[in-house]
Amino acid sequence: SMSQAAHTQKMPPCGPEAPKLQRAAWQSNKTHPDEPTSPEQVLAGSSAVPSLALASPACPTSRLDELRLGARLACLAYTDDEQGTIQACDTRVLQGTLRAIEEIAGGSQEAKKPLTALLRDQLGLTADRIFSHRRGEVDTQGFIAHSGSGDLVLAFRGTTNSLDWVTNADTLTTEFDYFDTKQPAFGGLLGCCGGAAAPPQVHHGFWSALAVAVPDIEEELLPRLRSTPASPLRVIVAGHSLGGALATGAFAYLLGKFDFAASPHTIHLVTLGSPRFGDARFVARLADEVKKLEAMDKCSIQRVVHNDDIVPTVPPQVLGFEHVGGLLRLTENSAGQSREMLGAEAEEPPELGSEQVTDHEPARYLRSIDSLVQRSRKMKDTDT
Repeated sequence: SMSQAAHTQKMPPCGPEAPKLQRAAWQSNKTHPDEPTSPEQVLAGSSAVPSLALASPACPTSRLDELRLGARLACLAYTDDEQGTIQACDTRVLQGTLRAIEEIAGGSQEAKKPLTALLRDQLGLTADRIFSHRRGEVDTQGFIAHSGSGDLVLAFRGTTNSLDWVTNADTLTTEFDYFDTKQPAFGGLLGCCGGAAAPPQVHHGFWSALAVAVPDIEEELLPRLRSTPASPLRVIVAGHSLGGALATGAFAYLLGKFDFAASPHTIHLVTLGSPRFGDARFVARLADEVKKLEAMDKCSIQRVVHNDDIVPTVPPQVLGFEHVGGLLRLTENSAGQSREMLGAEAEEPPELGSEQVTDHEPARYLRSIDSLVQRSRKMKDTDT
């Protein structure tokens, strides 16, 4: 059950009201020498180790840009070029999704434009492939796009119906064997051996939803990485809700299929309200890959949770599932002022209530992230 999830003490917020005081109090009580000491350090890069966020020498400004862009990609993944898709978001369940797209587009009428136009006009991206796969219980949508300035992005759509799946989600796992397969061909799932060398396991349903999009990655994204472009590419993989889980899997898949360390390219994962994708072995293997690239300033993970969003609490830790990357929890007080809570896993189970659902809305994530970016830039300007 949700109440069985491990209790982790939340870090004090580090808001703009008294940043030096808050940070000093936190630093004086740190339990680990490598815990981050400021919002910028979490934004600068975090290890995929589930209980530890590591500071990175990467430029905070670039992490802010990746966070802001990743949030917009995750929200825009809820629309496409088909007629009526955005109108279908005009329901009670998807009101927060519709508001997010309207905010990005600049109004309700502009939000009705095809995804291709929104990506071009709002983010300067050219859509390379908009994919939709419906096979049995699998329903996976997303897009791949690029910019003239060197961005190559992959975003997955999240849940478009009620959140009943959160409490009814199955916990079957399947083997993930792509960490050592930097080959062009798409491998298979083998699965079954236990013991000390047991392979990483991931959520079966999430992997099934990702697997149908692997041909899109193989045919559209990987060839661009391998084609030795004139300038380095910045790959951003993003998603909200279920889309965040798929983005996590795709991020791991890309690290296994392409040697970023030997290339000029970088890769970054941004998830909003994501469930846990894999087990501790999956997280540990991913941490090894990420740590190597972080040292080269080639990789980052930014995992964001808004307030008491319930979705990141599943699948439960008591069944072996873990999150990747350090956690950035964004909150608002009663006056509407946004603050961030830093820590690798502020995984305290949220209190039951209607806010669990509204906290998961893309619009709330978008506004909280934009507020964080604005406050961080003001702090940076003040410091300089």
